[in-house]
Amino acid sequence: MKLSEMKTDVGFQAMTAMLPHMQKILSDPAYSACSAKNSGGKVIDLAAEMVPMMLLNHREEVYGIISAVTGESSDEIQQKPLAETLGIVEDAFSNDVLRFFSFCAHLALKT
Repeated sequence: MKLSEMKTDVGFQAMTAMLPHMQKILSDPAYSACSAKNSGGKVIDLAAEMVPMMLLNHREEVYGIISAVTGESSDEIQQKPLAETLGIVEDAFSNDVLRFFSFCAHLALKT
């Protein structure tokens, strides 16, 4: 389910549950270096560095963010077929979570 389709209170709970996971990713020096290196560059160049960094170094945080939206445990998500998980990510994260993550990243880089 997309954040924008949730009732406000449920959406606030999901956003609150995502924040500790986002904080761990955003406070990683590799994130800051990648972001600075690709500032103003192509999105594909940023994704080519950011996605592996997140999946290799912050897999549990990625599961935590997905869990916040789906209400499923990390273990349940890990047992799903990859295609199903990618469908969840595409549906729930394509705009709403990405905007929230970008907002948090913008705040993190300001400090």
